[in-house]
Amino acid sequence: MTTKIIIDYICIMINKPTRHNFDRIKAIDYYFDKISSEEIPFSAMRKEMLLERINSDEINTVVRLVDNALQDLAIAEMNKSKGRSKYIMGWILFITGTLATGLTLAFSSNVVILAFGTIAYGIRQITEGRSLMNNYVMYRQRRIARQKRR
Repeated sequence: MTTKIIIDYICIMINKPTRHNFDRIKAIDYYFDKISSEEIPFSAMRKEMLLERINSDEINTVVRLVDNALQDLAIAEMNKSKGRSKYIMGWILFITGTLATGLTLAFSSNVVILAFGTIAYGIRQITEGRSLMNNYVMYRQRRIARQKRR
C-alpha cells in the first residue's frame, strides 16, 4: 500500500497521473505472448508497466497472473512429453505381452505363459498417455479460443 502512495506522489510531482483506465486482460495476454515468445524477459514486464504509469496494485496482479499462465503452459508441455512417453511404452508392453502369449500358445504344448499382466499394464499406460496428451491439446484450444475473443 505504501509503494502505491509513493508512486502516485512521484507521478503527481512530475505532472503525469497514473493510469486508472487499465485493461488487465489485454495486458495479461500481451505480456504472456511477449514472454512466451521470448521477445522480452520476465523481469522487464514490471519495468515496462511502471513506465506506463500503471498502479502498483495492478502491476502486482498482472505479474502474478502472467506468472501463473506461464507455469500452466510449462506444466502442460511437460505433461505432453510425459504422455507421449507413456503412450509409446504402453504400446511396447501391449505388443510384447500379446506376442509372448501368442508365441507360447503356438509353439509350446506343455507350458503356457499368459502375459495378461503385461497386456493390462500396457493398456493402462496407453490410456494414461493419451489422457496427458489430450490435456495439453485442450489447454492449447482454450488459449486459442481466448485469443479469438479479444
